[in-house]
Amino acid sequence: MERQKKFKVLFGLLLIFAYLFLVSIGISTIASASFNLSLDSYSNNFYFLKKQLIALILCIFMIWFFAFGVKIKNYYFHINYKILTNEKILAILYFSSIFVLFMVPIIGREINGAKRWIFGLQPSEFIKIVYILYCAKLFSKIEDQDKKGFWDIIKEKRVHFLFLFFLPILIVLQKDLGTIIHYALIFFSMLIVSKFKVKDIIMLSMGGFSLAIMFGYMASYRSQRIKEYLAGMQRNWYGGGYQVEQSIIGLGNGGLFGVGYGNGVRKYNWLPEVHTDFIFSSLGEELGYINVLIIICAYIVILGVGISMAIKLKDTLSKFLTVGFIFLIISQALMNLYVVSGLMPVTGIPLPFISYGRSSLITLSVAIAILLNINKNGVFDNNIDIIKKTNHFN
Repeated sequence: MERQKKFKVLFGLLLIFAYLFLVSIGISTIASASFNLSLDSYSNNFYFLKKQLIALILCIFMIWFFAFGVKIKNYYFHINYKILTNEKILAILYFSSIFVLFMVPIIGREINGAKRWIFGLQPSEFIKIVYILYCAKLFSKIEDQDKKGFWDIIKEKRVHFLFLFFLPILIVLQKDLGTIIHYALIFFSMLIVSKFKVKDIIMLSMGGFSLAIMFGYMASYRSQRIKEYLAGMQRNWYGGGYQVEQSIIGLGNGGLFGVGYGNGVRKYNWLPEVHTDFIFSSLGEELGYINVLIIICAYIVILGVGISMAIKLKDTLSKFLTVGFIFLIISQALMNLYVVSGLMPVTGIPLPFISYGRSSLITLSVAIAILLNINKNGVFDNNIDIIKKTNHFN
């Protein structure tokens, strides 16, 4: 029991430290990267910074309440993460998500040719939380059953899988390939730790990759991005058009120690979306490679804590929730880093906790809150020190 308590304290402190470190870096970088655009568009140097700060303050209160609870006089208010996977509550969350996604094309605000925002927020980001809850509930039910073949499980749970894929299908209507890829990566992260065999996972992965390629060529602007990426790979060994070229230049200008905070020049109309999707380029230019590596280490800490928790948690539902929320963060970070360094086509995915974007910040903060709640209320198996053998190769 004492050993379990030590693990919980260590994991909790590491998660909180990594979160506070990354959001602090985010706030300071947004202040530097967005002031020129804020001044030009809104006559206010700190327009984007103020909006992000308000969202961050709300997120910190939310994390504290959900992870640790609040005591008011003689009453202690606390939520256990498992209540979110209660079938009735999950059904309410699921059908509310469907309703919101149906409303986006009707009342949503159109930006750059796509309707994805309602009242300045992006519902497809928040619904990732519901998607992970639903995936974890489904996979935990499958895991706790007797061993069955892949197609037997699909056939038996076909209605649940149809519901599972219905949410991403609705997001396809918003013309957001990056978000669809992110949903797919979250799904496959949980699939990998499930009872499904490697050959089944590879087959599904190939099918998903083929669908992504088809979807990428269905719209002219997406196919143009893919063509720019391929042309860039042939020309420079990194893919992308003007944005990616400017991003690489910014990263190169930084060198080991950077040009100094606030002294970067990519934000002066050289690099579009420098405070959102390409904020890592601004970081590299102003802080340099060494400080950027420290920032990447914070993501590695989150990944390490998540893997350790998933290994030690006893019940399958908690394991799948932990894997889902960890890879919500890590897969998004990898996608963003790949884009700004020209390793994959531009997708419009922000850098977790650092890029400007209230929807992304709130969603990822909810993920951290649930992980802290799992760490507090979940039961660890103190005898597990290494990853157990899985069923993948059986």
